[in-house]
Amino acid sequence: MTAVVEGGSDGQGAVVKVVDLHKVYDPSPIWMRFLLRTAVRSPVTALDGLSLSLGRGQVMAVVGPNGAGKSTLFRILTGLTTATSGSVEVCGVDVARDPVQVRRLVGFQPTEDQTLYLRLSCNENLRFHGRLHGLRGRVLERRIQDTLEMVGLGGVGERVGFALSAGMRARLNLARALLHRPALLILDEPTGAVDPVGSHELLQVIQTAAREASTAVLLSSHRLEEIEALDDQVALLNKGKLVYQGDLGQLRRRWQRPTYELSFASWGQLQRAISVLTASGLPLEVARTDGRELTVSFDGPLGEVLSQLNGQLTGLASVRPSTISLRDLLIRLVDSPHRLTDHAEALEEAR
Repeated sequence: MTAVVEGGSDGQGAVVKVVDLHKVYDPSPIWMRFLLRTAVRSPVTALDGLSLSLGRGQVMAVVGPNGAGKSTLFRILTGLTTATSGSVEVCGVDVARDPVQVRRLVGFQPTEDQTLYLRLSCNENLRFHGRLHGLRGRVLERRIQDTLEMVGLGGVGERVGFALSAGMRARLNLARALLHRPALLILDEPTGAVDPVGSHELLQVIQTAAREASTAVLLSSHRLEEIEALDDQVALLNKGKLVYQGDLGQLRRRWQRPTYELSFASWGQLQRAISVLTASGLPLEVARTDGRELTVSFDGPLGEVLSQLNGQLTGLASVRPSTISLRDLLIRLVDSPHRLTDHAEALEEAR
C-alpha cells in the first residue's frame, strides 16, 4: 500500500522526521507467558514502513482505527519504546541515540492522568515537572502562572489534583506538557475527558502555542469534529502504514466526486430514473438513499446527467449538491486506500 503525501513538510528543517519506521513486537519467551496476563504469542507488526515529517508551527492530527499504530508512534517519538528499524529525529536529534535530549525537546500529554500527583496542587505538580527540566526560581514561578493562565486554570493553582474535575485534570496535563516550551508537542487524546466547550478552548490553546512559539504538534483524536476544526495537516494510519499525509482540505477536494441528491415525485419515477442512468454508459455512481431520493456521483457537468433523464424530468422534484462527511471519507480511505491515488490520476488525465 502506497501512501499519498500532499502538502506536508519535505523534511528540510523539519521538527519531526520519520523515515521507514518499523516496529514489531516479538513473542514473549515461554517462561514469561506464565507471568503475563496478555502474553504475545506471535509477532505483532505495529508500524510497517512509516515515513512522515512535520515542520515548525504545524499541527498534525494523527487518525486511524484502533490498532493502527498511533500510540506506538508516540511512544517511539518520546523515547519510551525503541523501533525495530528505521530512523526518527526530533530537531535533528536521533531518538534512538540520544533519548534524554529528545525528552527535553518534547512535551507529552498521555491519555490518562496517571502522570499527575493528585495529592499535590496544580502549582506543585508544575513546579516538580519544571525542576526536572532545569527550571528554577522566579523563571519557573512565572512560567507556572503563565501556563496555568494559558490553559484556563489561572485561579485554581493551589487546588489539589483530587479536587479537580476530569476536564481540569486534562488541562493540567496540557499545562505540564507546555511548561518547558517544547519544540514538539505530542498529545494523545487531549480532549477525551473535556466537555465540548472546553474542548474547543483547548484546541485554540494548542493552535496558539503552535503559531506563536513555532511548536510542532502531533495530536490524536477520535472526535472528527475536532480534526475538522483544526483544519491543518492530517496523517491517516491503518495497520501500521501511512495511508495519507497532507492538507485536510486538499484531501477532500481530491477524493470527493461532485455528488447530487435527486428527489422524485413518485417511487415509480425514481425506479425509472435509476434504470435510465444505470444504462446510460456515463462513468457515474448511482445509489438510492431513502424513499424517493437517490444520489448521483459524476465528475462531469450536472447537465449531462439531466440530459440522460430526458422524459423523467417532469417527475424530478428537486436537485441539490451533497457533501461527504469526514467520517465517510476516512472510512473509504481505510477500506480502499489505492482508490484515492487512482481517482487523483484520473482527474489529472481529464485536465
